[in-house]
Amino acid sequence: MSTSQPDHTDETSAVPSTGRFRELLGVFLTIGFTKPPAPDRDIGARSPRIVARVGLMLGICVVICFATGLLSHWIQHPPSWFYFPSDPPWLYRFSQGLHVITGTAAIPLLLIKLQLVYPKLFARPVIGSPLRALERLSIAVLVSSMIFQLFTGLMNTAQFYPWKFFFTTTHYAMSYVIVAALMVHIAVKLPIIQAAFRSPLESTDAIDNDPTPAPVDPEEATR
Repeated sequence: MSTSQPDHTDETSAVPSTGRFRELLGVFLTIGFTKPPAPDRDIGARSPRIVARVGLMLGICVVICFATGLLSHWIQHPPSWFYFPSDPPWLYRFSQGLHVITGTAAIPLLLIKLQLVYPKLFARPVIGSPLRALERLSIAVLVSSMIFQLFTGLMNTAQFYPWKFFFTTTHYAMSYVIVAALMVHIAVKLPIIQAAFRSPLESTDAIDNDPTPAPVDPEEATR
C-alpha cells in the first residue's frame, strides 16, 4: 500500500511577498514622481540662462517662419479680406527669402538647444505632476514636429521630395502644430524663462528648472 507524499512546493516562488511588492512600488514612485535634490549652483553650458537665450533666438526664427509662411499661403490661397500689394515687386521675394533664411538658421539652433537640454529629457521624475506631464508632452510634440518641418522644408529648397504626401498642405498644417506646442511649452516654462532673463548670464545661482512638487516619500505612498 503506497502512502501519499507531502507537497513541498516552494511557497516563496508563487507570489511575491508584500515587502517585495512595496519595494518595487516604492522604486516606481521614486522614478516616476520624485526628483533628485536641485543643485545649489547652475554652471556650465547647460545653465538655464544660456538655454533661455538660445531658445529666444530659436523662437524668433519660428515666429518669422510662421508669419512669412502664412503670408505665402494667403497669397496663393487668398481669403476674401486679404490684399497683398503688387508693388514693389520684390516684396514677396524678400518675404520668402526671409522664410528660407530663418528656417535654415533654425536647424543649427534647434540642434544646439537639444544638445543643451537633452539630459533634462531623461531626468526624474518620468511623470511627476500634471504640469510636468503636460510639459513633457508639449516638448515631445514640439521637437518631433520641428524636426519634421525643418527637414521637409530643407528638402523643398533642394526640390527633393522623397515622400508621397503633398508638401505644401502638410507644411502649412504642421506649422500650426508647432506654434500650439510652442505656446504650451512657453506657458509652462514662463517662470523659469523670466528668472533666467532677469539673472545675469554669468550668475551661478540655481534656477529650479522642474515644475514638480515636493518629493513624495515612497514609504508613505505605499502605506
